[in-house]
Amino acid sequence: MYLFEGKDYSKEPSKEDRRSFEQLVNLQKTLLEKTSGQGRLLRNKGRVPVPGLVGATAKRKRMLSPEELEDRRNKRQAAAAKRKQLMEEKRRRKEAAEHEKKLAWWASNHYRSFCLPSEDSEAEGGEHDGAPRLGHADSDVTSIEYVSGDVAHPQAGAEDAVIVHCVDDSGCWGRGGLFTALEKRSAEPRKIYELAGKMKDLSLGSVLLFPIDDKESRNEGRDLLALIVAQHRDRASVPSGIKMAALEEGLKKLSSAAKGREASVHLPRIGHATRGFNWYGTERLIRKHLAARGIPTYIYYFPRNKAAARPAGPSAAS
Repeated sequence: MYLFEGKDYSKEPSKEDRRSFEQLVNLQKTLLEKTSGQGRLLRNKGRVPVPGLVGATAKRKRMLSPEELEDRRNKRQAAAAKRKQLMEEKRRRKEAAEHEKKLAWWASNHYRSFCLPSEDSEAEGGEHDGAPRLGHADSDVTSIEYVSGDVAHPQAGAEDAVIVHCVDDSGCWGRGGLFTALEKRSAEPRKIYELAGKMKDLSLGSVLLFPIDDKESRNEGRDLLALIVAQHRDRASVPSGIKMAALEEGLKKLSSAAKGREASVHLPRIGHATRGFNWYGTERLIRKHLAARGIPTYIYYFPRNKAAARPAGPSAAS
């Protein structure tokens, strides 16, 4: 068993064998030390400085003082405000350029817009300051008159009378109701409204104001029609409901125009036939922008019995 190549290894090893064995052990120790040293180098590799990245190691973050935090917050807010201002200026420049282009197009087609201008904020504030408000001692000034009759034939005295009708932005004149009544009264409403649609002059909140005395007229005072664009018609030709923001914008413009003409304003029950429509919210807008500013304001209920279309007098409600 212990014989190999004729030599018996079961006996004591010779000096030469011992020396060879010790050499093998020492060699193994040397190899183990080298291997363990390389392992430590690998573990510490992240600490070895790399040329070009000296000083790039992350330093511990310094805590900012409350003053520094406040300063940084203010700088961020200032930068955000600056960005917002630049975007607003860009939007205004774009709108101004588009408006100039539209005006040139209108001029080439000899088109004159009947739209009322936007109300200046300062003028608006001044008028509101001098206008009577709700709860004023003279309740007649701030009241809305509710009358039974045909709004297309306003019950007015010697002053100018402005009839109000809400339309959409399609430029397609409707049929039935007040559309038909106004068309019988004057040829102007359909003609002006449809032309405004072709000339892209029907944006939400705009108001077309023009006289309608071509077929019928009163002995004193003029009758005018104000078409408030308060609905949007989509591509499927489906109209939206009355948009309250557009209606309020239109009433603001109408208020300034009626005040300047010392005219009375005559309205149907706007949107009363629309399902889910907020009539009382509309009534508040009418009171706020018309009646509360001293403008004689009338809301008409069309009588079921047409014989009662012209009552003896209106009834007031504050």
